[in-house]
Amino acid sequence: MNQPDQHRPIRSFVLRQGRVSNAQARYFEEGMPRWGIPYRPAVLDLDAVFGRTAPRILEIGFGMGETTAAIAAARLNGSTLDVGQSYELYVIAAAVVGGTSFAGGIGTIPGAVLGAFVMQSLAYGLSYMGVNSPGQNVVAGIVLILAVGFDSYNRRRAR
Repeated sequence: MNQPDQHRPIRSFVLRQGRVSNAQARYFEEGMPRWGIPYRPAVLDLDAVFGRTAPRILEIGFGMGETTAAIAAARLNGSTLDVGQSYELYVIAAAVVGGTSFAGGIGTIPGAVLGAFVMQSLAYGLSYMGVNSPGQNVVAGIVLILAVGFDSYNRRRAR
């Protein structure tokens, strides 16, 4: 552990050969002399460097910009904005199967996990049997109706 009067050394960034984009190399050559702060084995006085006192934000980059851009370019049409779309029926059914009442009430985390497990097992089983997506939705709807009916029956019986 560092003592309060000791400072951790500042490490400089080193030009990485073979993994540097043209823009990064150009900045290193042209921008660093203009905007960069060279490494010195001493505490850096930012107020003196910038000529004013201001809040400080430390931003650290890891040079993955070129790789990220290449991945995004390769998967240009590989993502959509509708992830999770049309799962509403399964989520509601999982909550009800897990014990949450439509008439109001509080479910439990184990119940919700159990309901999700039941509904996902049902979906996998139906898919394995070759039931198409609309058929799976019909079965999920029937399970939801049965769960709501069972909940209503239990609430009436409890009165």
